[in-house]
Amino acid sequence: MTTMRTWIAAALVALGGCAPATRGTAGDVVAVAPAAAARPALVGLWHLIHLEAPGPDGTLRRMTGAKGSLIYTPTGQVSVQVMYPSTGDAPSGGPVQYAAGGYEGTFGRYTTDEATRTVTHRYEGANVRTLVDVDLPRRYEITGNRLVLRSTRADEHWAVTWERDGTSRPASAVGDPSAASSIAASGSSQGMMVRISEIQIDPARLDEYNAILKEEAEASVRLEPGVISIFPMYQRERPTEVRILEIYASRPAYEAHIKSPHFQKYKTTTLPMVKSLTLVDMTLIDPATMPGIFAKMQGVK
Repeated sequence: MTTMRTWIAAALVALGGCAPATRGTAGDVVAVAPAAAARPALVGLWHLIHLEAPGPDGTLRRMTGAKGSLIYTPTGQVSVQVMYPSTGDAPSGGPVQYAAGGYEGTFGRYTTDEATRTVTHRYEGANVRTLVDVDLPRRYEITGNRLVLRSTRADEHWAVTWERDGTSRPASAVGDPSAASSIAASGSSQGMMVRISEIQIDPARLDEYNAILKEEAEASVRLEPGVISIFPMYQRERPTEVRILEIYASRPAYEAHIKSPHFQKYKTTTLPMVKSLTLVDMTLIDPATMPGIFAKMQGVK
């Protein structure tokens, strides 16, 4: 009961959006797990979007009818709850069994490794008791308000997509023949998605990475109406510190972009070259100036 009370207290702190009064030392009632750079990005309440898992014939199938929640607290606690549409819909037959009776329920602690972009769950309680006190590493990917978790095991091929609670999706502008021209002409930048990607590259692979990035950026702007800007740059004194200004006409435009063949090629080929990745979603201070910028750029030869 002491462990459960501790976890509940930490979860309430996380959901309340504030930090504990004390930072946590060995003598505190609630010990704070070792700091990790990736942890702030994971902290919060996420709801389930869909799961992908092998079907009876071994091919991946997407399941959208399940309901679930995922909680990461600032002090290192994790809870996963998933209710499948029926007992027969829960994935089965894999090397690890996660659900019983169409339900998956776990709580415990987690640690992160930014270098490998993994989060490891170690459960203190689970309705499938074989999951307790076992390290379960997952590779994580955060894009915007979406979190994708995948097993790091070579014999598991599932993926779970979560969305941060309290987020919404703007209307689509993907169908516009020229998103930038449309925004400039309409005088509106409402609904755009703006992000800065902060990427650290392996120095030994820098030239190779830059060539792949330039190819992907050019193809994205040329082929995708909803991609307004993929503008790569690097810090003058630290060329391995790459920054990309990304502007999309809407979130659906962004979601279409990350499914495109040129982005998938970029993602898979550069993965071993990237030492760290931070995605920073931005909010415009003065949206009214954006159409003027696009209009001015059209006149620059």
